[in-house]
Amino acid sequence: MYNPNLYLTNQEYCQKFPDRPPIDVQATVEKPHLYILGQSKSTDADQLSYTLSRIEDLKQLVEPVEIGGVPIFDVMRVFSGDGPARQFEAGQQRGGNFSCLCGIPSKEHSNLEYALGFHPPSLLDRCEVFKGGCLWRRFSLTNPSPFSFSNLKKEDLLDELEARKVYLYHLNRPQLVEKLQTILHGIQRPPALYCSEEDILDHLSLYEIPACEPLHDISNVVQHIITELPSHFEDKSVEREFEKFSTATIGDKNQIRGSDARLFAIKLAKFALSLYNEKRISLDILELCTSLVEITGICYMHYNQRSPKQILRLYNQTFKFSYLCKSIIGIPKKMTARKFYGSHFHSLTVHAPQTNRMFCLRSIIPEQEERSFGDLRNISLQTSNRQCGKVIDNAMLRFINHQKNENKVDYTKIQESIISHQAKLLPAFGDTIFSIELLRNRPTLFQKHCERIADFLLPGENHWWSFDGKHIIFHDGPSRPDSCGEPMLQHFYLTTSEKQATLLKETWNKCIEELQSGKLQLPVLKVKLYEDGKLTKVLKNEGLISNKESATDCGEATEINLTSAEGPLSADEVSVEGDECPTTSSTSVKGLLRIGEGSDSFENDEDGGLTDMNFISISDLTEKQQNEDPCRALESKTSESITHEKMLTNREDSQKNTFWSVLDGANKSSANNMTTKGISNQGNKDKEETKERKQPCIY
Repeated sequence: MYNPNLYLTNQEYCQKFPDRPPIDVQATVEKPHLYILGQSKSTDADQLSYTLSRIEDLKQLVEPVEIGGVPIFDVMRVFSGDGPARQFEAGQQRGGNFSCLCGIPSKEHSNLEYALGFHPPSLLDRCEVFKGGCLWRRFSLTNPSPFSFSNLKKEDLLDELEARKVYLYHLNRPQLVEKLQTILHGIQRPPALYCSEEDILDHLSLYEIPACEPLHDISNVVQHIITELPSHFEDKSVEREFEKFSTATIGDKNQIRGSDARLFAIKLAKFALSLYNEKRISLDILELCTSLVEITGICYMHYNQRSPKQILRLYNQTFKFSYLCKSIIGIPKKMTARKFYGSHFHSLTVHAPQTNRMFCLRSIIPEQEERSFGDLRNISLQTSNRQCGKVIDNAMLRFINHQKNENKVDYTKIQESIISHQAKLLPAFGDTIFSIELLRNRPTLFQKHCERIADFLLPGENHWWSFDGKHIIFHDGPSRPDSCGEPMLQHFYLTTSEKQATLLKETWNKCIEELQSGKLQLPVLKVKLYEDGKLTKVLKNEGLISNKESATDCGEATEINLTSAEGPLSADEVSVEGDECPTTSSTSVKGLLRIGEGSDSFENDEDGGLTDMNFISISDLTEKQQNEDPCRALESKTSESITHEKMLTNREDSQKNTFWSVLDGANKSSANNMTTKGISNQGNKDKEETKERKQPCIY
């Protein structure tokens, strides 16, 4: 994985090698190389046969590689692969009722209040769950699935539950199977590298398997949105136009490529913007499409573009996209709810922001590996006799030689250029805004979102968020600074996801303590506190609105004790709260290392190698229009009881002052005399520089 402390940045490379053409250093470092090419069945027993070879190579990582006299130690840090590959590596069941690595039931993927509280367990935690009973002793490389429920008798199930201190002798066999499945959360065996008697825990102390993989998650979500959205318009003419768009892009394809999905998402946003300017669709539809574009753009950002603001932005945009899907789509009509709100939707909206805290999501996208499969397939079809035993050697030799070919056309660069060009045609996005109605109608849902970004709320109001009386405004737009001091940007080489989840929980508890004492204000109207799964207190944050009206300091939250709270919080209880709550190069990687150089030899500030973009931004509006807060056009109207037509009608009077209407006017007439300006790059580390710079962005 690319690490700026170890490798050069793009700008440093150009300064060090001025005679060479510019390259994407991160893409060059992370370019995949063929490691093992095997031929086997897709069963766990056959795939685990390669585990011993992997472990032998893993033990050799303790031996350093000397480059320029400097020892370099490699560490097994993160796994990259699609859904089935991650499930195999983690020991999770494939498909079924617990397809996600976090262990949430598949039927609860659409239950946002319930889903937002899940964190993927560590590999050691998964091993503890697996060994919590007695059936795990039957595990071996030839019998990798001791929890094969079709082969277990009732006595076996009772013994396993009794070993886990669960006594349910009165239940029949199907009920016992369901109970054990709920306890295991889809865990079928130890992680692949733990399926050996070798003591390799020291080598895997930092090893993680992320619960998301943006390539396939984005591809499937984009395909589902384009397919399903036309069925949810009352205006038949709008429905027909969206159907034409769906036919022209998706058509009858069962699966689309990742680059095509990114391009289709941008075209969908442009198409929705044109209909919105004609007042034919509601603002919610437009925000649904634009938020998907922003999610895609952040997932494909380079490492040098990571910042606390970008992490907060992804949390906010995935949250907005998820509840807009529930509000607009609701119950799908062209596909089942389990397919639309399946593992891809859940991974993208819940786990992508969590993973983004530690890793650059672009680094774990296996897009280059997927392209390698196509090359291997074509080589085998065109140059072999297709006989088993003679395909592997031929494919490996020709593929390795094919990778060394410097005259090979880099289609990745071409695709990135096309997508980037289309993204420039979209207007600049502003801050993420949530209406106060969301806090009133879905307090538990917004509380779950706040718990996930507690470290951004701890600095207090007017740092990362503000309240204008009607909207919660998060300061994550392009014109905002990349950092406000706290929280600090985390990196994969400094900490782990498990530590980050624990720290985030402690930060939220600290926020609640300071809210109760009146030292801190939070963007919530109501906070529910639980102990051991039981609701114990409800804090009413009356100071949020009253302080805005009276311009006084934070008031203490009103506390309501619940002495007769019933039972632990379950998924069903949460879901029914309703209105009450809820470019690569042939350059050697060695030449990109910082060997024998001081840390101050180069500036760390760099651009992404893209051309500058000219967008119409908030700074182009007149002073009067800025004072009237044009960003309110982006507010979220989330009350499910209000129809989209009514929300659109309520805004017709104030439409002239919205940012989108100003943009539309600029497109139709030059009377506004507005000039396009580049978005100021707040990430510049030279604080003395006063001249605005245009910020590159990739989608």
